[in-house]
Amino acid sequence: MLVDVVSVIVRALSFIAILQAAGMTIFLPVLGSALAAQTQRALRQLTRRSALIALPLLLLHFVLEPARMGGDFAAVADSQLQVMALHSPMATALAWKLAGMFLIAVGTIWSWKRGKELALLGAAVALVGFTQTGHTATHCAHLILQCLLWMHLAIGAFWFGALLPLNRIVRNEPAPMAAAIIQLFSFIAGWLVPMLAVAGIAMAWLLLGSVSALATAYGVLLLGKLLLFAVLMVLAALNRWRHGPALASQRNGAANAFRFTVLVEYFLLLGVLLATATLTTLFSPES
Repeated sequence: MLVDVVSVIVRALSFIAILQAAGMTIFLPVLGSALAAQTQRALRQLTRRSALIALPLLLLHFVLEPARMGGDFAAVADSQLQVMALHSPMATALAWKLAGMFLIAVGTIWSWKRGKELALLGAAVALVGFTQTGHTATHCAHLILQCLLWMHLAIGAFWFGALLPLNRIVRNEPAPMAAAIIQLFSFIAGWLVPMLAVAGIAMAWLLLGSVSALATAYGVLLLGKLLLFAVLMVLAALNRWRHGPALASQRNGAANAFRFTVLVEYFLLLGVLLATATLTTLFSPES
């Protein structure tokens, strides 16, 4: 139905904005402290814009929930369905996410030294919102699943949120500084990304319960996400072991090659987020 398609698109866009804002909030204190003040300011502005874009997308997705319940857009005005939505776990998740994005927006108004703690708190709060709905919240092992999901999202947000800043840094900063930041990012990612995979696989095992469940629609979409992740790992390895060292050696074309690979990673992660929005909106592990 059209209402489901619109809901998936809006949800995917909200995922992108939230994870961009949360990820850049984590990136800035970890890898951005050595950057020029002008670059730091530009990255804070991009972080704040992402958080502010997320706010109306979150509200729009919540407004569409009665329409999904009723099967058409006219159901948005149904007071009974509105009350059901307001008393559902979605309302709790919405509150967490809105609060998180508001804290990030406020925290990035000031210099990073003054607003860092507030923005980081906002990132943590927003990611908690994702753990309040779906099967991770209702499963008998919900506490384990919620912790795994939060960790999965935090690592994924850091990876996703780092890509646009890295692209900008390679384009605008001196090659030695850009190479040093990329080297540090690659070192951190080398430890975090396997944890991302472990958390994702553990959640899938707990939710699906058996290998045969991979034949369901939910399982097929999950396998699609896994395939995209495998391609992303190849690209990340290419940047770490080839383009990053080439940039440090200031070889001709190294910066362009790195930026191109980063942009491909970014768009593949957009695909992962779209698949996630589809998965969590239209399907369940039992379907």
